Amino acid sequence: MDVTRDPEALAPTIAATPTGGSRPSALPEETLPAGERIGERYRIVELVGRGGQGDVYRAEDTEVAGHVVALKLMHRAARSDEERAFAMRELRMLAAVSHPAIVQFKDSGWYGARLWFVMPWLEGKNLEQLGRISRAEARRIFENVAAGVAALHAKGMRHQDIKPSNIFLAKIDGFDAPMPMLLDLGVAARDDDAPVAGSPDYFAPEVAAAWPIGGDAIGPQADVFALALTIRNALDPESAPTIDGFSRESLDARAKTPIPPPRGRDLAYLAPVMERWLALEPERRPTAAELLAELAVLTEPEDRRRDRLRLLQRVAPFAAALAIVLAIGGVLVHRELSAQEKAAEMAEAEQREAELAAQSAQEAAEAAQQAEREAIERAEGSAAEAQLREEQARAAIARVRTAQRALGRVTGDRERLEEALTELQAALAAAEQAREAETRARGELEHTARLAREQFEADRRELAEARDRAQQSAEQHEARARAADARMAELEQEAEASGVRAAQADVRVRELESRVAALEQELREERARPRAPAAVPDPVQEPAPTEPQQAVIIAAPPF
Repeated sequence: MDVTRDPEALAPTIAATPTGGSRPSALPEETLPAGERIGERYRIVELVGRGGQGDVYRAEDTEVAGHVVALKLMHRAARSDEERAFAMRELRMLAAVSHPAIVQFKDSGWYGARLWFVMPWLEGKNLEQLGRISRAEARRIFENVAAGVAALHAKGMRHQDIKPSNIFLAKIDGFDAPMPMLLDLGVAARDDDAPVAGSPDYFAPEVAAAWPIGGDAIGPQADVFALALTIRNALDPESAPTIDGFSRESLDARAKTPIPPPRGRDLAYLAPVMERWLALEPERRPTAAELLAELAVLTEPEDRRRDRLRLLQRVAPFAAALAIVLAIGGVLVHRELSAQEKAAEMAEAEQREAELAAQSAQEAAEAAQQAEREAIERAEGSAAEAQLREEQARAAIARVRTAQRALGRVTGDRERLEEALTELQAALAAAEQAREAETRARGELEHTARLAREQFEADRRELAEARDRAQQSAEQHEARARAADARMAELEQEAEASGVRAAQADVRVRELESRVAALEQELREERARPRAPAAVPDPVQEPAPTEPQQAVIIAAPPF
């Protein structure tokens, strides 16, 4: 697995909620440090991807030297039996299907209350990173993927999240071409499961209409739609349709609007099959197994040209052999005609000899009657033989004419073959030009992708710095808030103490007011009491001291 290009290759995205229960509680976003051991066997090397459900680490198998694995640790802790069963759903899905196109898990266990499991470490890239691909590449890749999806459906399961980033092109030792593998069964479901999940851009119409509650209408044909849409977008990524998040308007548009076919002159002939593969009605779409058989249409033009070339290659030797046979036949016919001409000449010579013999016999009739009869018999035999030779000559002439007609047909076939060869050479030249154009386009795409990756890395670093600054600011605000809370508690305590002192002061004031009232009453009684007349002081005696007037002092209450 290429960690720099595919950070979430083995991490699921959106997980369905377990029926009748709640999700396990989420743990803080913390990662395992390098060197941490999991299951007493696997040593963490580094974090390579974070998904909606778990983190994926590169780890070393300490029991097998040099063995590197991908270890997935779930984010959420499973505190109850129901939560543990929900956490095990992806393992159950992986274990239920054994197919080369479906990634398999090798080991599993629990890290505290969090599930972990181990998968093979894959080197390569996903289909999304590959960009535009040719029809031949699409057939090679998607025949494997469609076979894996068909195996899932045969087990009564649907993947629910087929998309380019979940199709991984793994480099396998001993194979020249990458091995396509279907990743992420974290949101897979059985046919009787109601919840739905996945990525909105690859929602089937029935999934978009039923989101988020799901329903009985969701079946394996939703996977076929997502797979067909992935094929369409891989052939023409520039016109790939998208959905605006989970907005109801966008989902309704997906549920009611057909997906347009891919653009391009070499893709126009795919419009009818794409229309059926991406039909709004699930029943119009093929099954995954039928789609696998129909993927041959992706290379149909090349297959036809190849079959035509093979036919030419097969016919050419026969045409050459036929020409040779006809040439040999001509030679044989010529020889036969020569033989017949010689036979006719011999017959004519014999006829002349017979005539001379008849003439000699006629002259010697009286002397050799028996010789005349023999000569007549020889002449009759020579005439019959000459007639037979003549019939053979006519038959030979007829065969020559038949051979001439066959030779004319072969000549016409040869001209047609030459025309086909000329057309084939033109097609090969056009294919070579198209290959050169494709090579240039691929170079431009790789350059654009490299620039985009560099921009992405710069944006990612900038976002990380912004996140760090925001985190520091949040920590400072949180510290100020805690200080303000502490000051508020102190002020509340001081307010409570002030309230107690105020209550005590109120009691003291009431006591003093009562005492003042009592003193005022005593003063009034004292003033109302009659006084005795003043006596003349004895000049010798000192005057008696008068009683001092009582003073009333009102003390202010202490505060």
